[in-house]
Amino acid sequence: MKTTPRLLYIAPSNSTFVKKDARLLSGVYQIRLSISNWYKTPLLIPLKFITQFFQLLFTIGRYDAVVVMFGGYWSYIPALLGKVFGKRVVIIAGGTDCVSYPSINYGSLRKPFLRRIIGWSYSLASAICPVDESLIHTHNLYFDNSEQGIKCFFPKLKTPFTTIHNGYDYILDSELISEKEPNSFITVALGSTKERFVLKGLDLIIENAVSFPEANFYICGVDNITAFFPAIPENVKILGQLNSAEVNQMFRKAEFVVQISISEGFPNALCEGMINGCIPIVSPVGAMPHIAGNLGFVVKKRDPESFCSAIRSALSLSKTEREQQSKLSAERISNNFPESKRAESLMKIIALNSTSKMIV
Repeated sequence: MKTTPRLLYIAPSNSTFVKKDARLLSGVYQIRLSISNWYKTPLLIPLKFITQFFQLLFTIGRYDAVVVMFGGYWSYIPALLGKVFGKRVVIIAGGTDCVSYPSINYGSLRKPFLRRIIGWSYSLASAICPVDESLIHTHNLYFDNSEQGIKCFFPKLKTPFTTIHNGYDYILDSELISEKEPNSFITVALGSTKERFVLKGLDLIIENAVSFPEANFYICGVDNITAFFPAIPENVKILGQLNSAEVNQMFRKAEFVVQISISEGFPNALCEGMINGCIPIVSPVGAMPHIAGNLGFVVKKRDPESFCSAIRSALSLSKTEREQQSKLSAERISNNFPESKRAESLMKIIALNSTSKMIV
């Protein structure tokens, strides 16, 4: 009688990505989620290392493989003990664990000790699965012309890479397209610091929205933004924190989704916006050009002229063109990035040379 293989899934938060992976893999693996936010209490990080070491020392033998979401403090002990006990350890690289932008306090690799920990984790892992090829190596021409990506910071790394995109499963109701608010733009950006707002391009939106009085710009997910941008134009609507149902409702309402970040991996908000029929307006970083394909518009440089040019082009689309691009945006996500494709790729990379064969 075949036994269901056991999988340990370690993550710093119980995010949408983690919940989705657990659901996708639960049909094949018996999954145990281990969630712990190491950044919430930095002074306890040494204690967390010790606790995790002894927990895994006595329990890792129970599992056939280990998946770790993001490289970080939490990935080193699993990678180390996986190597010692011959367990397959797969690290999913998501974005912040692949870059360094000191000027905006972003990227785990900007911190010397954390960079070392992440480097050791990657070198000890069985496989690294970035959510996009750009996280392996890229040149950010949009922001500061810097080289970024795992291979940029760890050029001697020999661990194999397998890119596995995020996955989505949703069919757009075509009737919703005709119900969208004309000239409406939505941006989703979690955070409460000025650096976070700049990272997501909210400064460009707020400072230039006044040039487009015929449009409304909805910003979801941010707190404390008026402390840094006290003069919010009337056509910029700050919606604050919303639950997933409320965000999806806004996606169904908006004509365009704006994601003009300085750095991204495979952004969930962009994909969820597109799958709800939003036409993409993106910066040329991370997976975003690949996600958008030939749809929507690209803000080529992080400056007002490039941003305003993209918005003007979007507003110039006819009603028929908007409805057509809206439909194609949803189809692009559904056809190119289905959940089934991610599930199949994850199962294959986890099962490769693991102690138990995948049950299908």
